[in-house]
Amino acid sequence: MHHTSLAQLTAGLRPLAIPRNAVVMVHSSLFPFGIIEQGVAGVYDTLWKVLGPGATVVMPAFTWDNTDWYCDSTPSRVGALTEYHRKWGVRTVHPYHSVVAVGPYAGDFVKCDCLTSWGPGSPFALLRDLDAYNLSIGVGFVGGATFLHTIEEERQVPYREFKAFPAKVYGPCDKWDDRAFGLYARIVTDDYEYVGDWTAAERDLAPHFTATLLKGAPLSVCHIPPVLDSLRTEILANPFYAARVHHKGDQ
Repeated sequence: MHHTSLAQLTAGLRPLAIPRNAVVMVHSSLFPFGIIEQGVAGVYDTLWKVLGPGATVVMPAFTWDNTDWYCDSTPSRVGALTEYHRKWGVRTVHPYHSVVAVGPYAGDFVKCDCLTSWGPGSPFALLRDLDAYNLSIGVGFVGGATFLHTIEEERQVPYREFKAFPAKVYGPCDKWDDRAFGLYARIVTDDYEYVGDWTAAERDLAPHFTATLLKGAPLSVCHIPPVLDSLRTEILANPFYAARVHHKGDQ
């Protein structure tokens, strides 16, 4: 297995020219980098050195289990770095798409109050309002730009619908929240389903992304508001821009 030093990670991130002390959403997969010097803690410290001590770092703490969800203790299911970050920050309340924030704007994220994942009042809408950046480490366009779904929910695209969370949600201090949380999910029936197709978006939005490779794995950053503006234009022109129908009998 290959090794990645923290100096190599720093050298990979510097050319992305992320503004210092900005609000930054970080998506990550560390597997492509093999054995990393000082492990997850080393990656985390390196991120702060690159982003600046006044940055607000936001990471997903997504969960997929349809079981009771606890804001304070349910682990993140999207990687070791996100779980490490969860223990340092404050988490938003949502059983599928919570995020954890550390930094000056962390309190703003805690105040987010949205029953769906990406609607008004959600942390992903707040990323836009705070003029944030999206940083992907070791993960590509698909899976590394969750904020794009805010436009799908904003425009109420015809291939998604509200899906309720079937179990109980417990907020901070294990307080039961009896509201109807859920996800604006792609439609699935017995005969067909809509699947994400971001091929055109990856091509059309590429000019907004600064990207490089480290150990053959992608590193990229984008400024969130103009990317959302571009995607909105495309979805207004074609509501099915980011999805296609798959019939269950098709190969």
